[in-house]
Amino acid sequence: MTRLSVEEEGESVSKVPPLLEAGNQEPSYQFEQLEYDSLLSHSQNDAKPDLAFPNVDRKYMAKIKLVNDALQDIGMGKFQWTLFFVTGLGWFFDNFWMFAISLISLPVKREFHIDKIGYLIFYKYIGLILGSGFWPLVADIYGRSIAFNFTLFMSGVSGLLAGFMPSYSTLNFMMVCIGFATGGNQPVDSMLFIELIPALHQHLLLYESAFWGLGLFSAAIIGWPLVVNYTCGQDSDCGYDDNLGWRYAYWTYGVLTLTLASLRRFATIYESPKFYISRGNNDKAVKIVQSIAARNNTQSVLTVDDLDEIDQQYGSDLLEHQPTSNKRMLINKYLENYQGWRLLFQTKELATTTSLLWLIWGFCGLAFPLFSGFLPFYLQWKGQTGNENGTNHDLLNNTYRNYAIQAVFSIPSGIIGGYLANHRYVGRKGVGLLGGVSTGIFMYLFIYSTPRKSNSIFSAYLFYNCMISFVTTFIYGAMYSYTPEIYPVPLRGIATATCSVFNRVCGLIGPIISLYLNISNGQPVFLSGALFMVAGLLFLALPYETRGRAAS
Repeated sequence: MTRLSVEEEGESVSKVPPLLEAGNQEPSYQFEQLEYDSLLSHSQNDAKPDLAFPNVDRKYMAKIKLVNDALQDIGMGKFQWTLFFVTGLGWFFDNFWMFAISLISLPVKREFHIDKIGYLIFYKYIGLILGSGFWPLVADIYGRSIAFNFTLFMSGVSGLLAGFMPSYSTLNFMMVCIGFATGGNQPVDSMLFIELIPALHQHLLLYESAFWGLGLFSAAIIGWPLVVNYTCGQDSDCGYDDNLGWRYAYWTYGVLTLTLASLRRFATIYESPKFYISRGNNDKAVKIVQSIAARNNTQSVLTVDDLDEIDQQYGSDLLEHQPTSNKRMLINKYLENYQGWRLLFQTKELATTTSLLWLIWGFCGLAFPLFSGFLPFYLQWKGQTGNENGTNHDLLNNTYRNYAIQAVFSIPSGIIGGYLANHRYVGRKGVGLLGGVSTGIFMYLFIYSTPRKSNSIFSAYLFYNCMISFVTTFIYGAMYSYTPEIYPVPLRGIATATCSVFNRVCGLIGPIISLYLNISNGQPVFLSGALFMVAGLLFLALPYETRGRAAS
């Protein structure tokens, strides 16, 4: 087997990770390669590495190749840019609702007189785990569009209802509902984006992390005045009528989510043609491709006859059109795919890649809630240290002001991280390394910084916190882009699903650990910083760089 090399600026760059060695197994499939200005034309001497996947539908793979070529011919136009912004809402609300929970932790703790506020985040992660396992099933059985639309509406309704909850236990139940909805929205949005975007522009997925930062900033800037001005001052005097700030915030969050979800319906994002191909429906798959071309004021050469010819060539293969009513068979087929996780360890290279990615996703999942979930408490602790004589209102205002300031820095980092990830000397692995190690360093600087004896925004601890917000987006952008790019189609679904679930399960452990640590003096930050640094270093150990390679 030979490895495809691309001549880039005078040097030979290996683009293709041979994650699976070709053997005697049939059928075998191949990675597709690209350069940034054009897709490569392969000659007889440019042999691509064969990748063997047992029990993979040859007919499906042949059709996917035609659809990918058709989407590439259509190019990047009005529909694709609409898709970019619309699917960006999945990233937006993923972080929006995560920080919406940490944002209300202070007033909720005061109103319900509780010591273990970590349960609020714990139950959110329960919902995230359930959602990340359930919504991919819905997307594979009923199509991407149902999960794409419903999850956002469910998030908004759950947020509205959370503002009416009379007790801590009922509020925790609504956290499960919010997590269940948001746990499926971002993965499905990314799935649609990858399946509808031309190969030469799939790197735009990294730039969508800017929406992740925008979600954080929006939650902070909306909640800041509401929480500060309508939150009770002392725990003993805190009741429903005296502590409406966090409820006002959640009602606003819910209305905003429902409004954007409604506007998204008018964008007319089509179902994935690859979903219809997986169901054996050639007519609908071609119709969608032609509709995308029409939205871009062009035409596609793909026809139903092209796909029917593949049907005739391969006959009755594993892929057959399943009636919509036969859901049990589809569910069984989906569960069988999850049982195929062993294929992720089929060769040494593949096993190494999978193991390292599981560790990276797991460490980030554990580290994230240990810091971000309790950030208002850390900022309040620093504020109290620097302003012992300040009033409760001033302290609360400074806490949420600083929260909003640090949130701003997560917006441009998504764009800068996307640029660096496509730079020849950095790439996805370099961005992941930079993000993880830098996050850990700034976390330790944040903990050891000495607050100023004033309410000035020019303080070292706030600067370090802003830098944490900036560089954390790097490692998450690298993580979310590298994983779907490194695996070919037959393994991509199970690979991303196992990484996501592992991330959520580890995230669930974070709040549990926090119950046994002193949140008020930042003990969880020490562990969080170490985990981020290890995750960043693990990017160096990944066998292959995915920059410049089209996802197969």
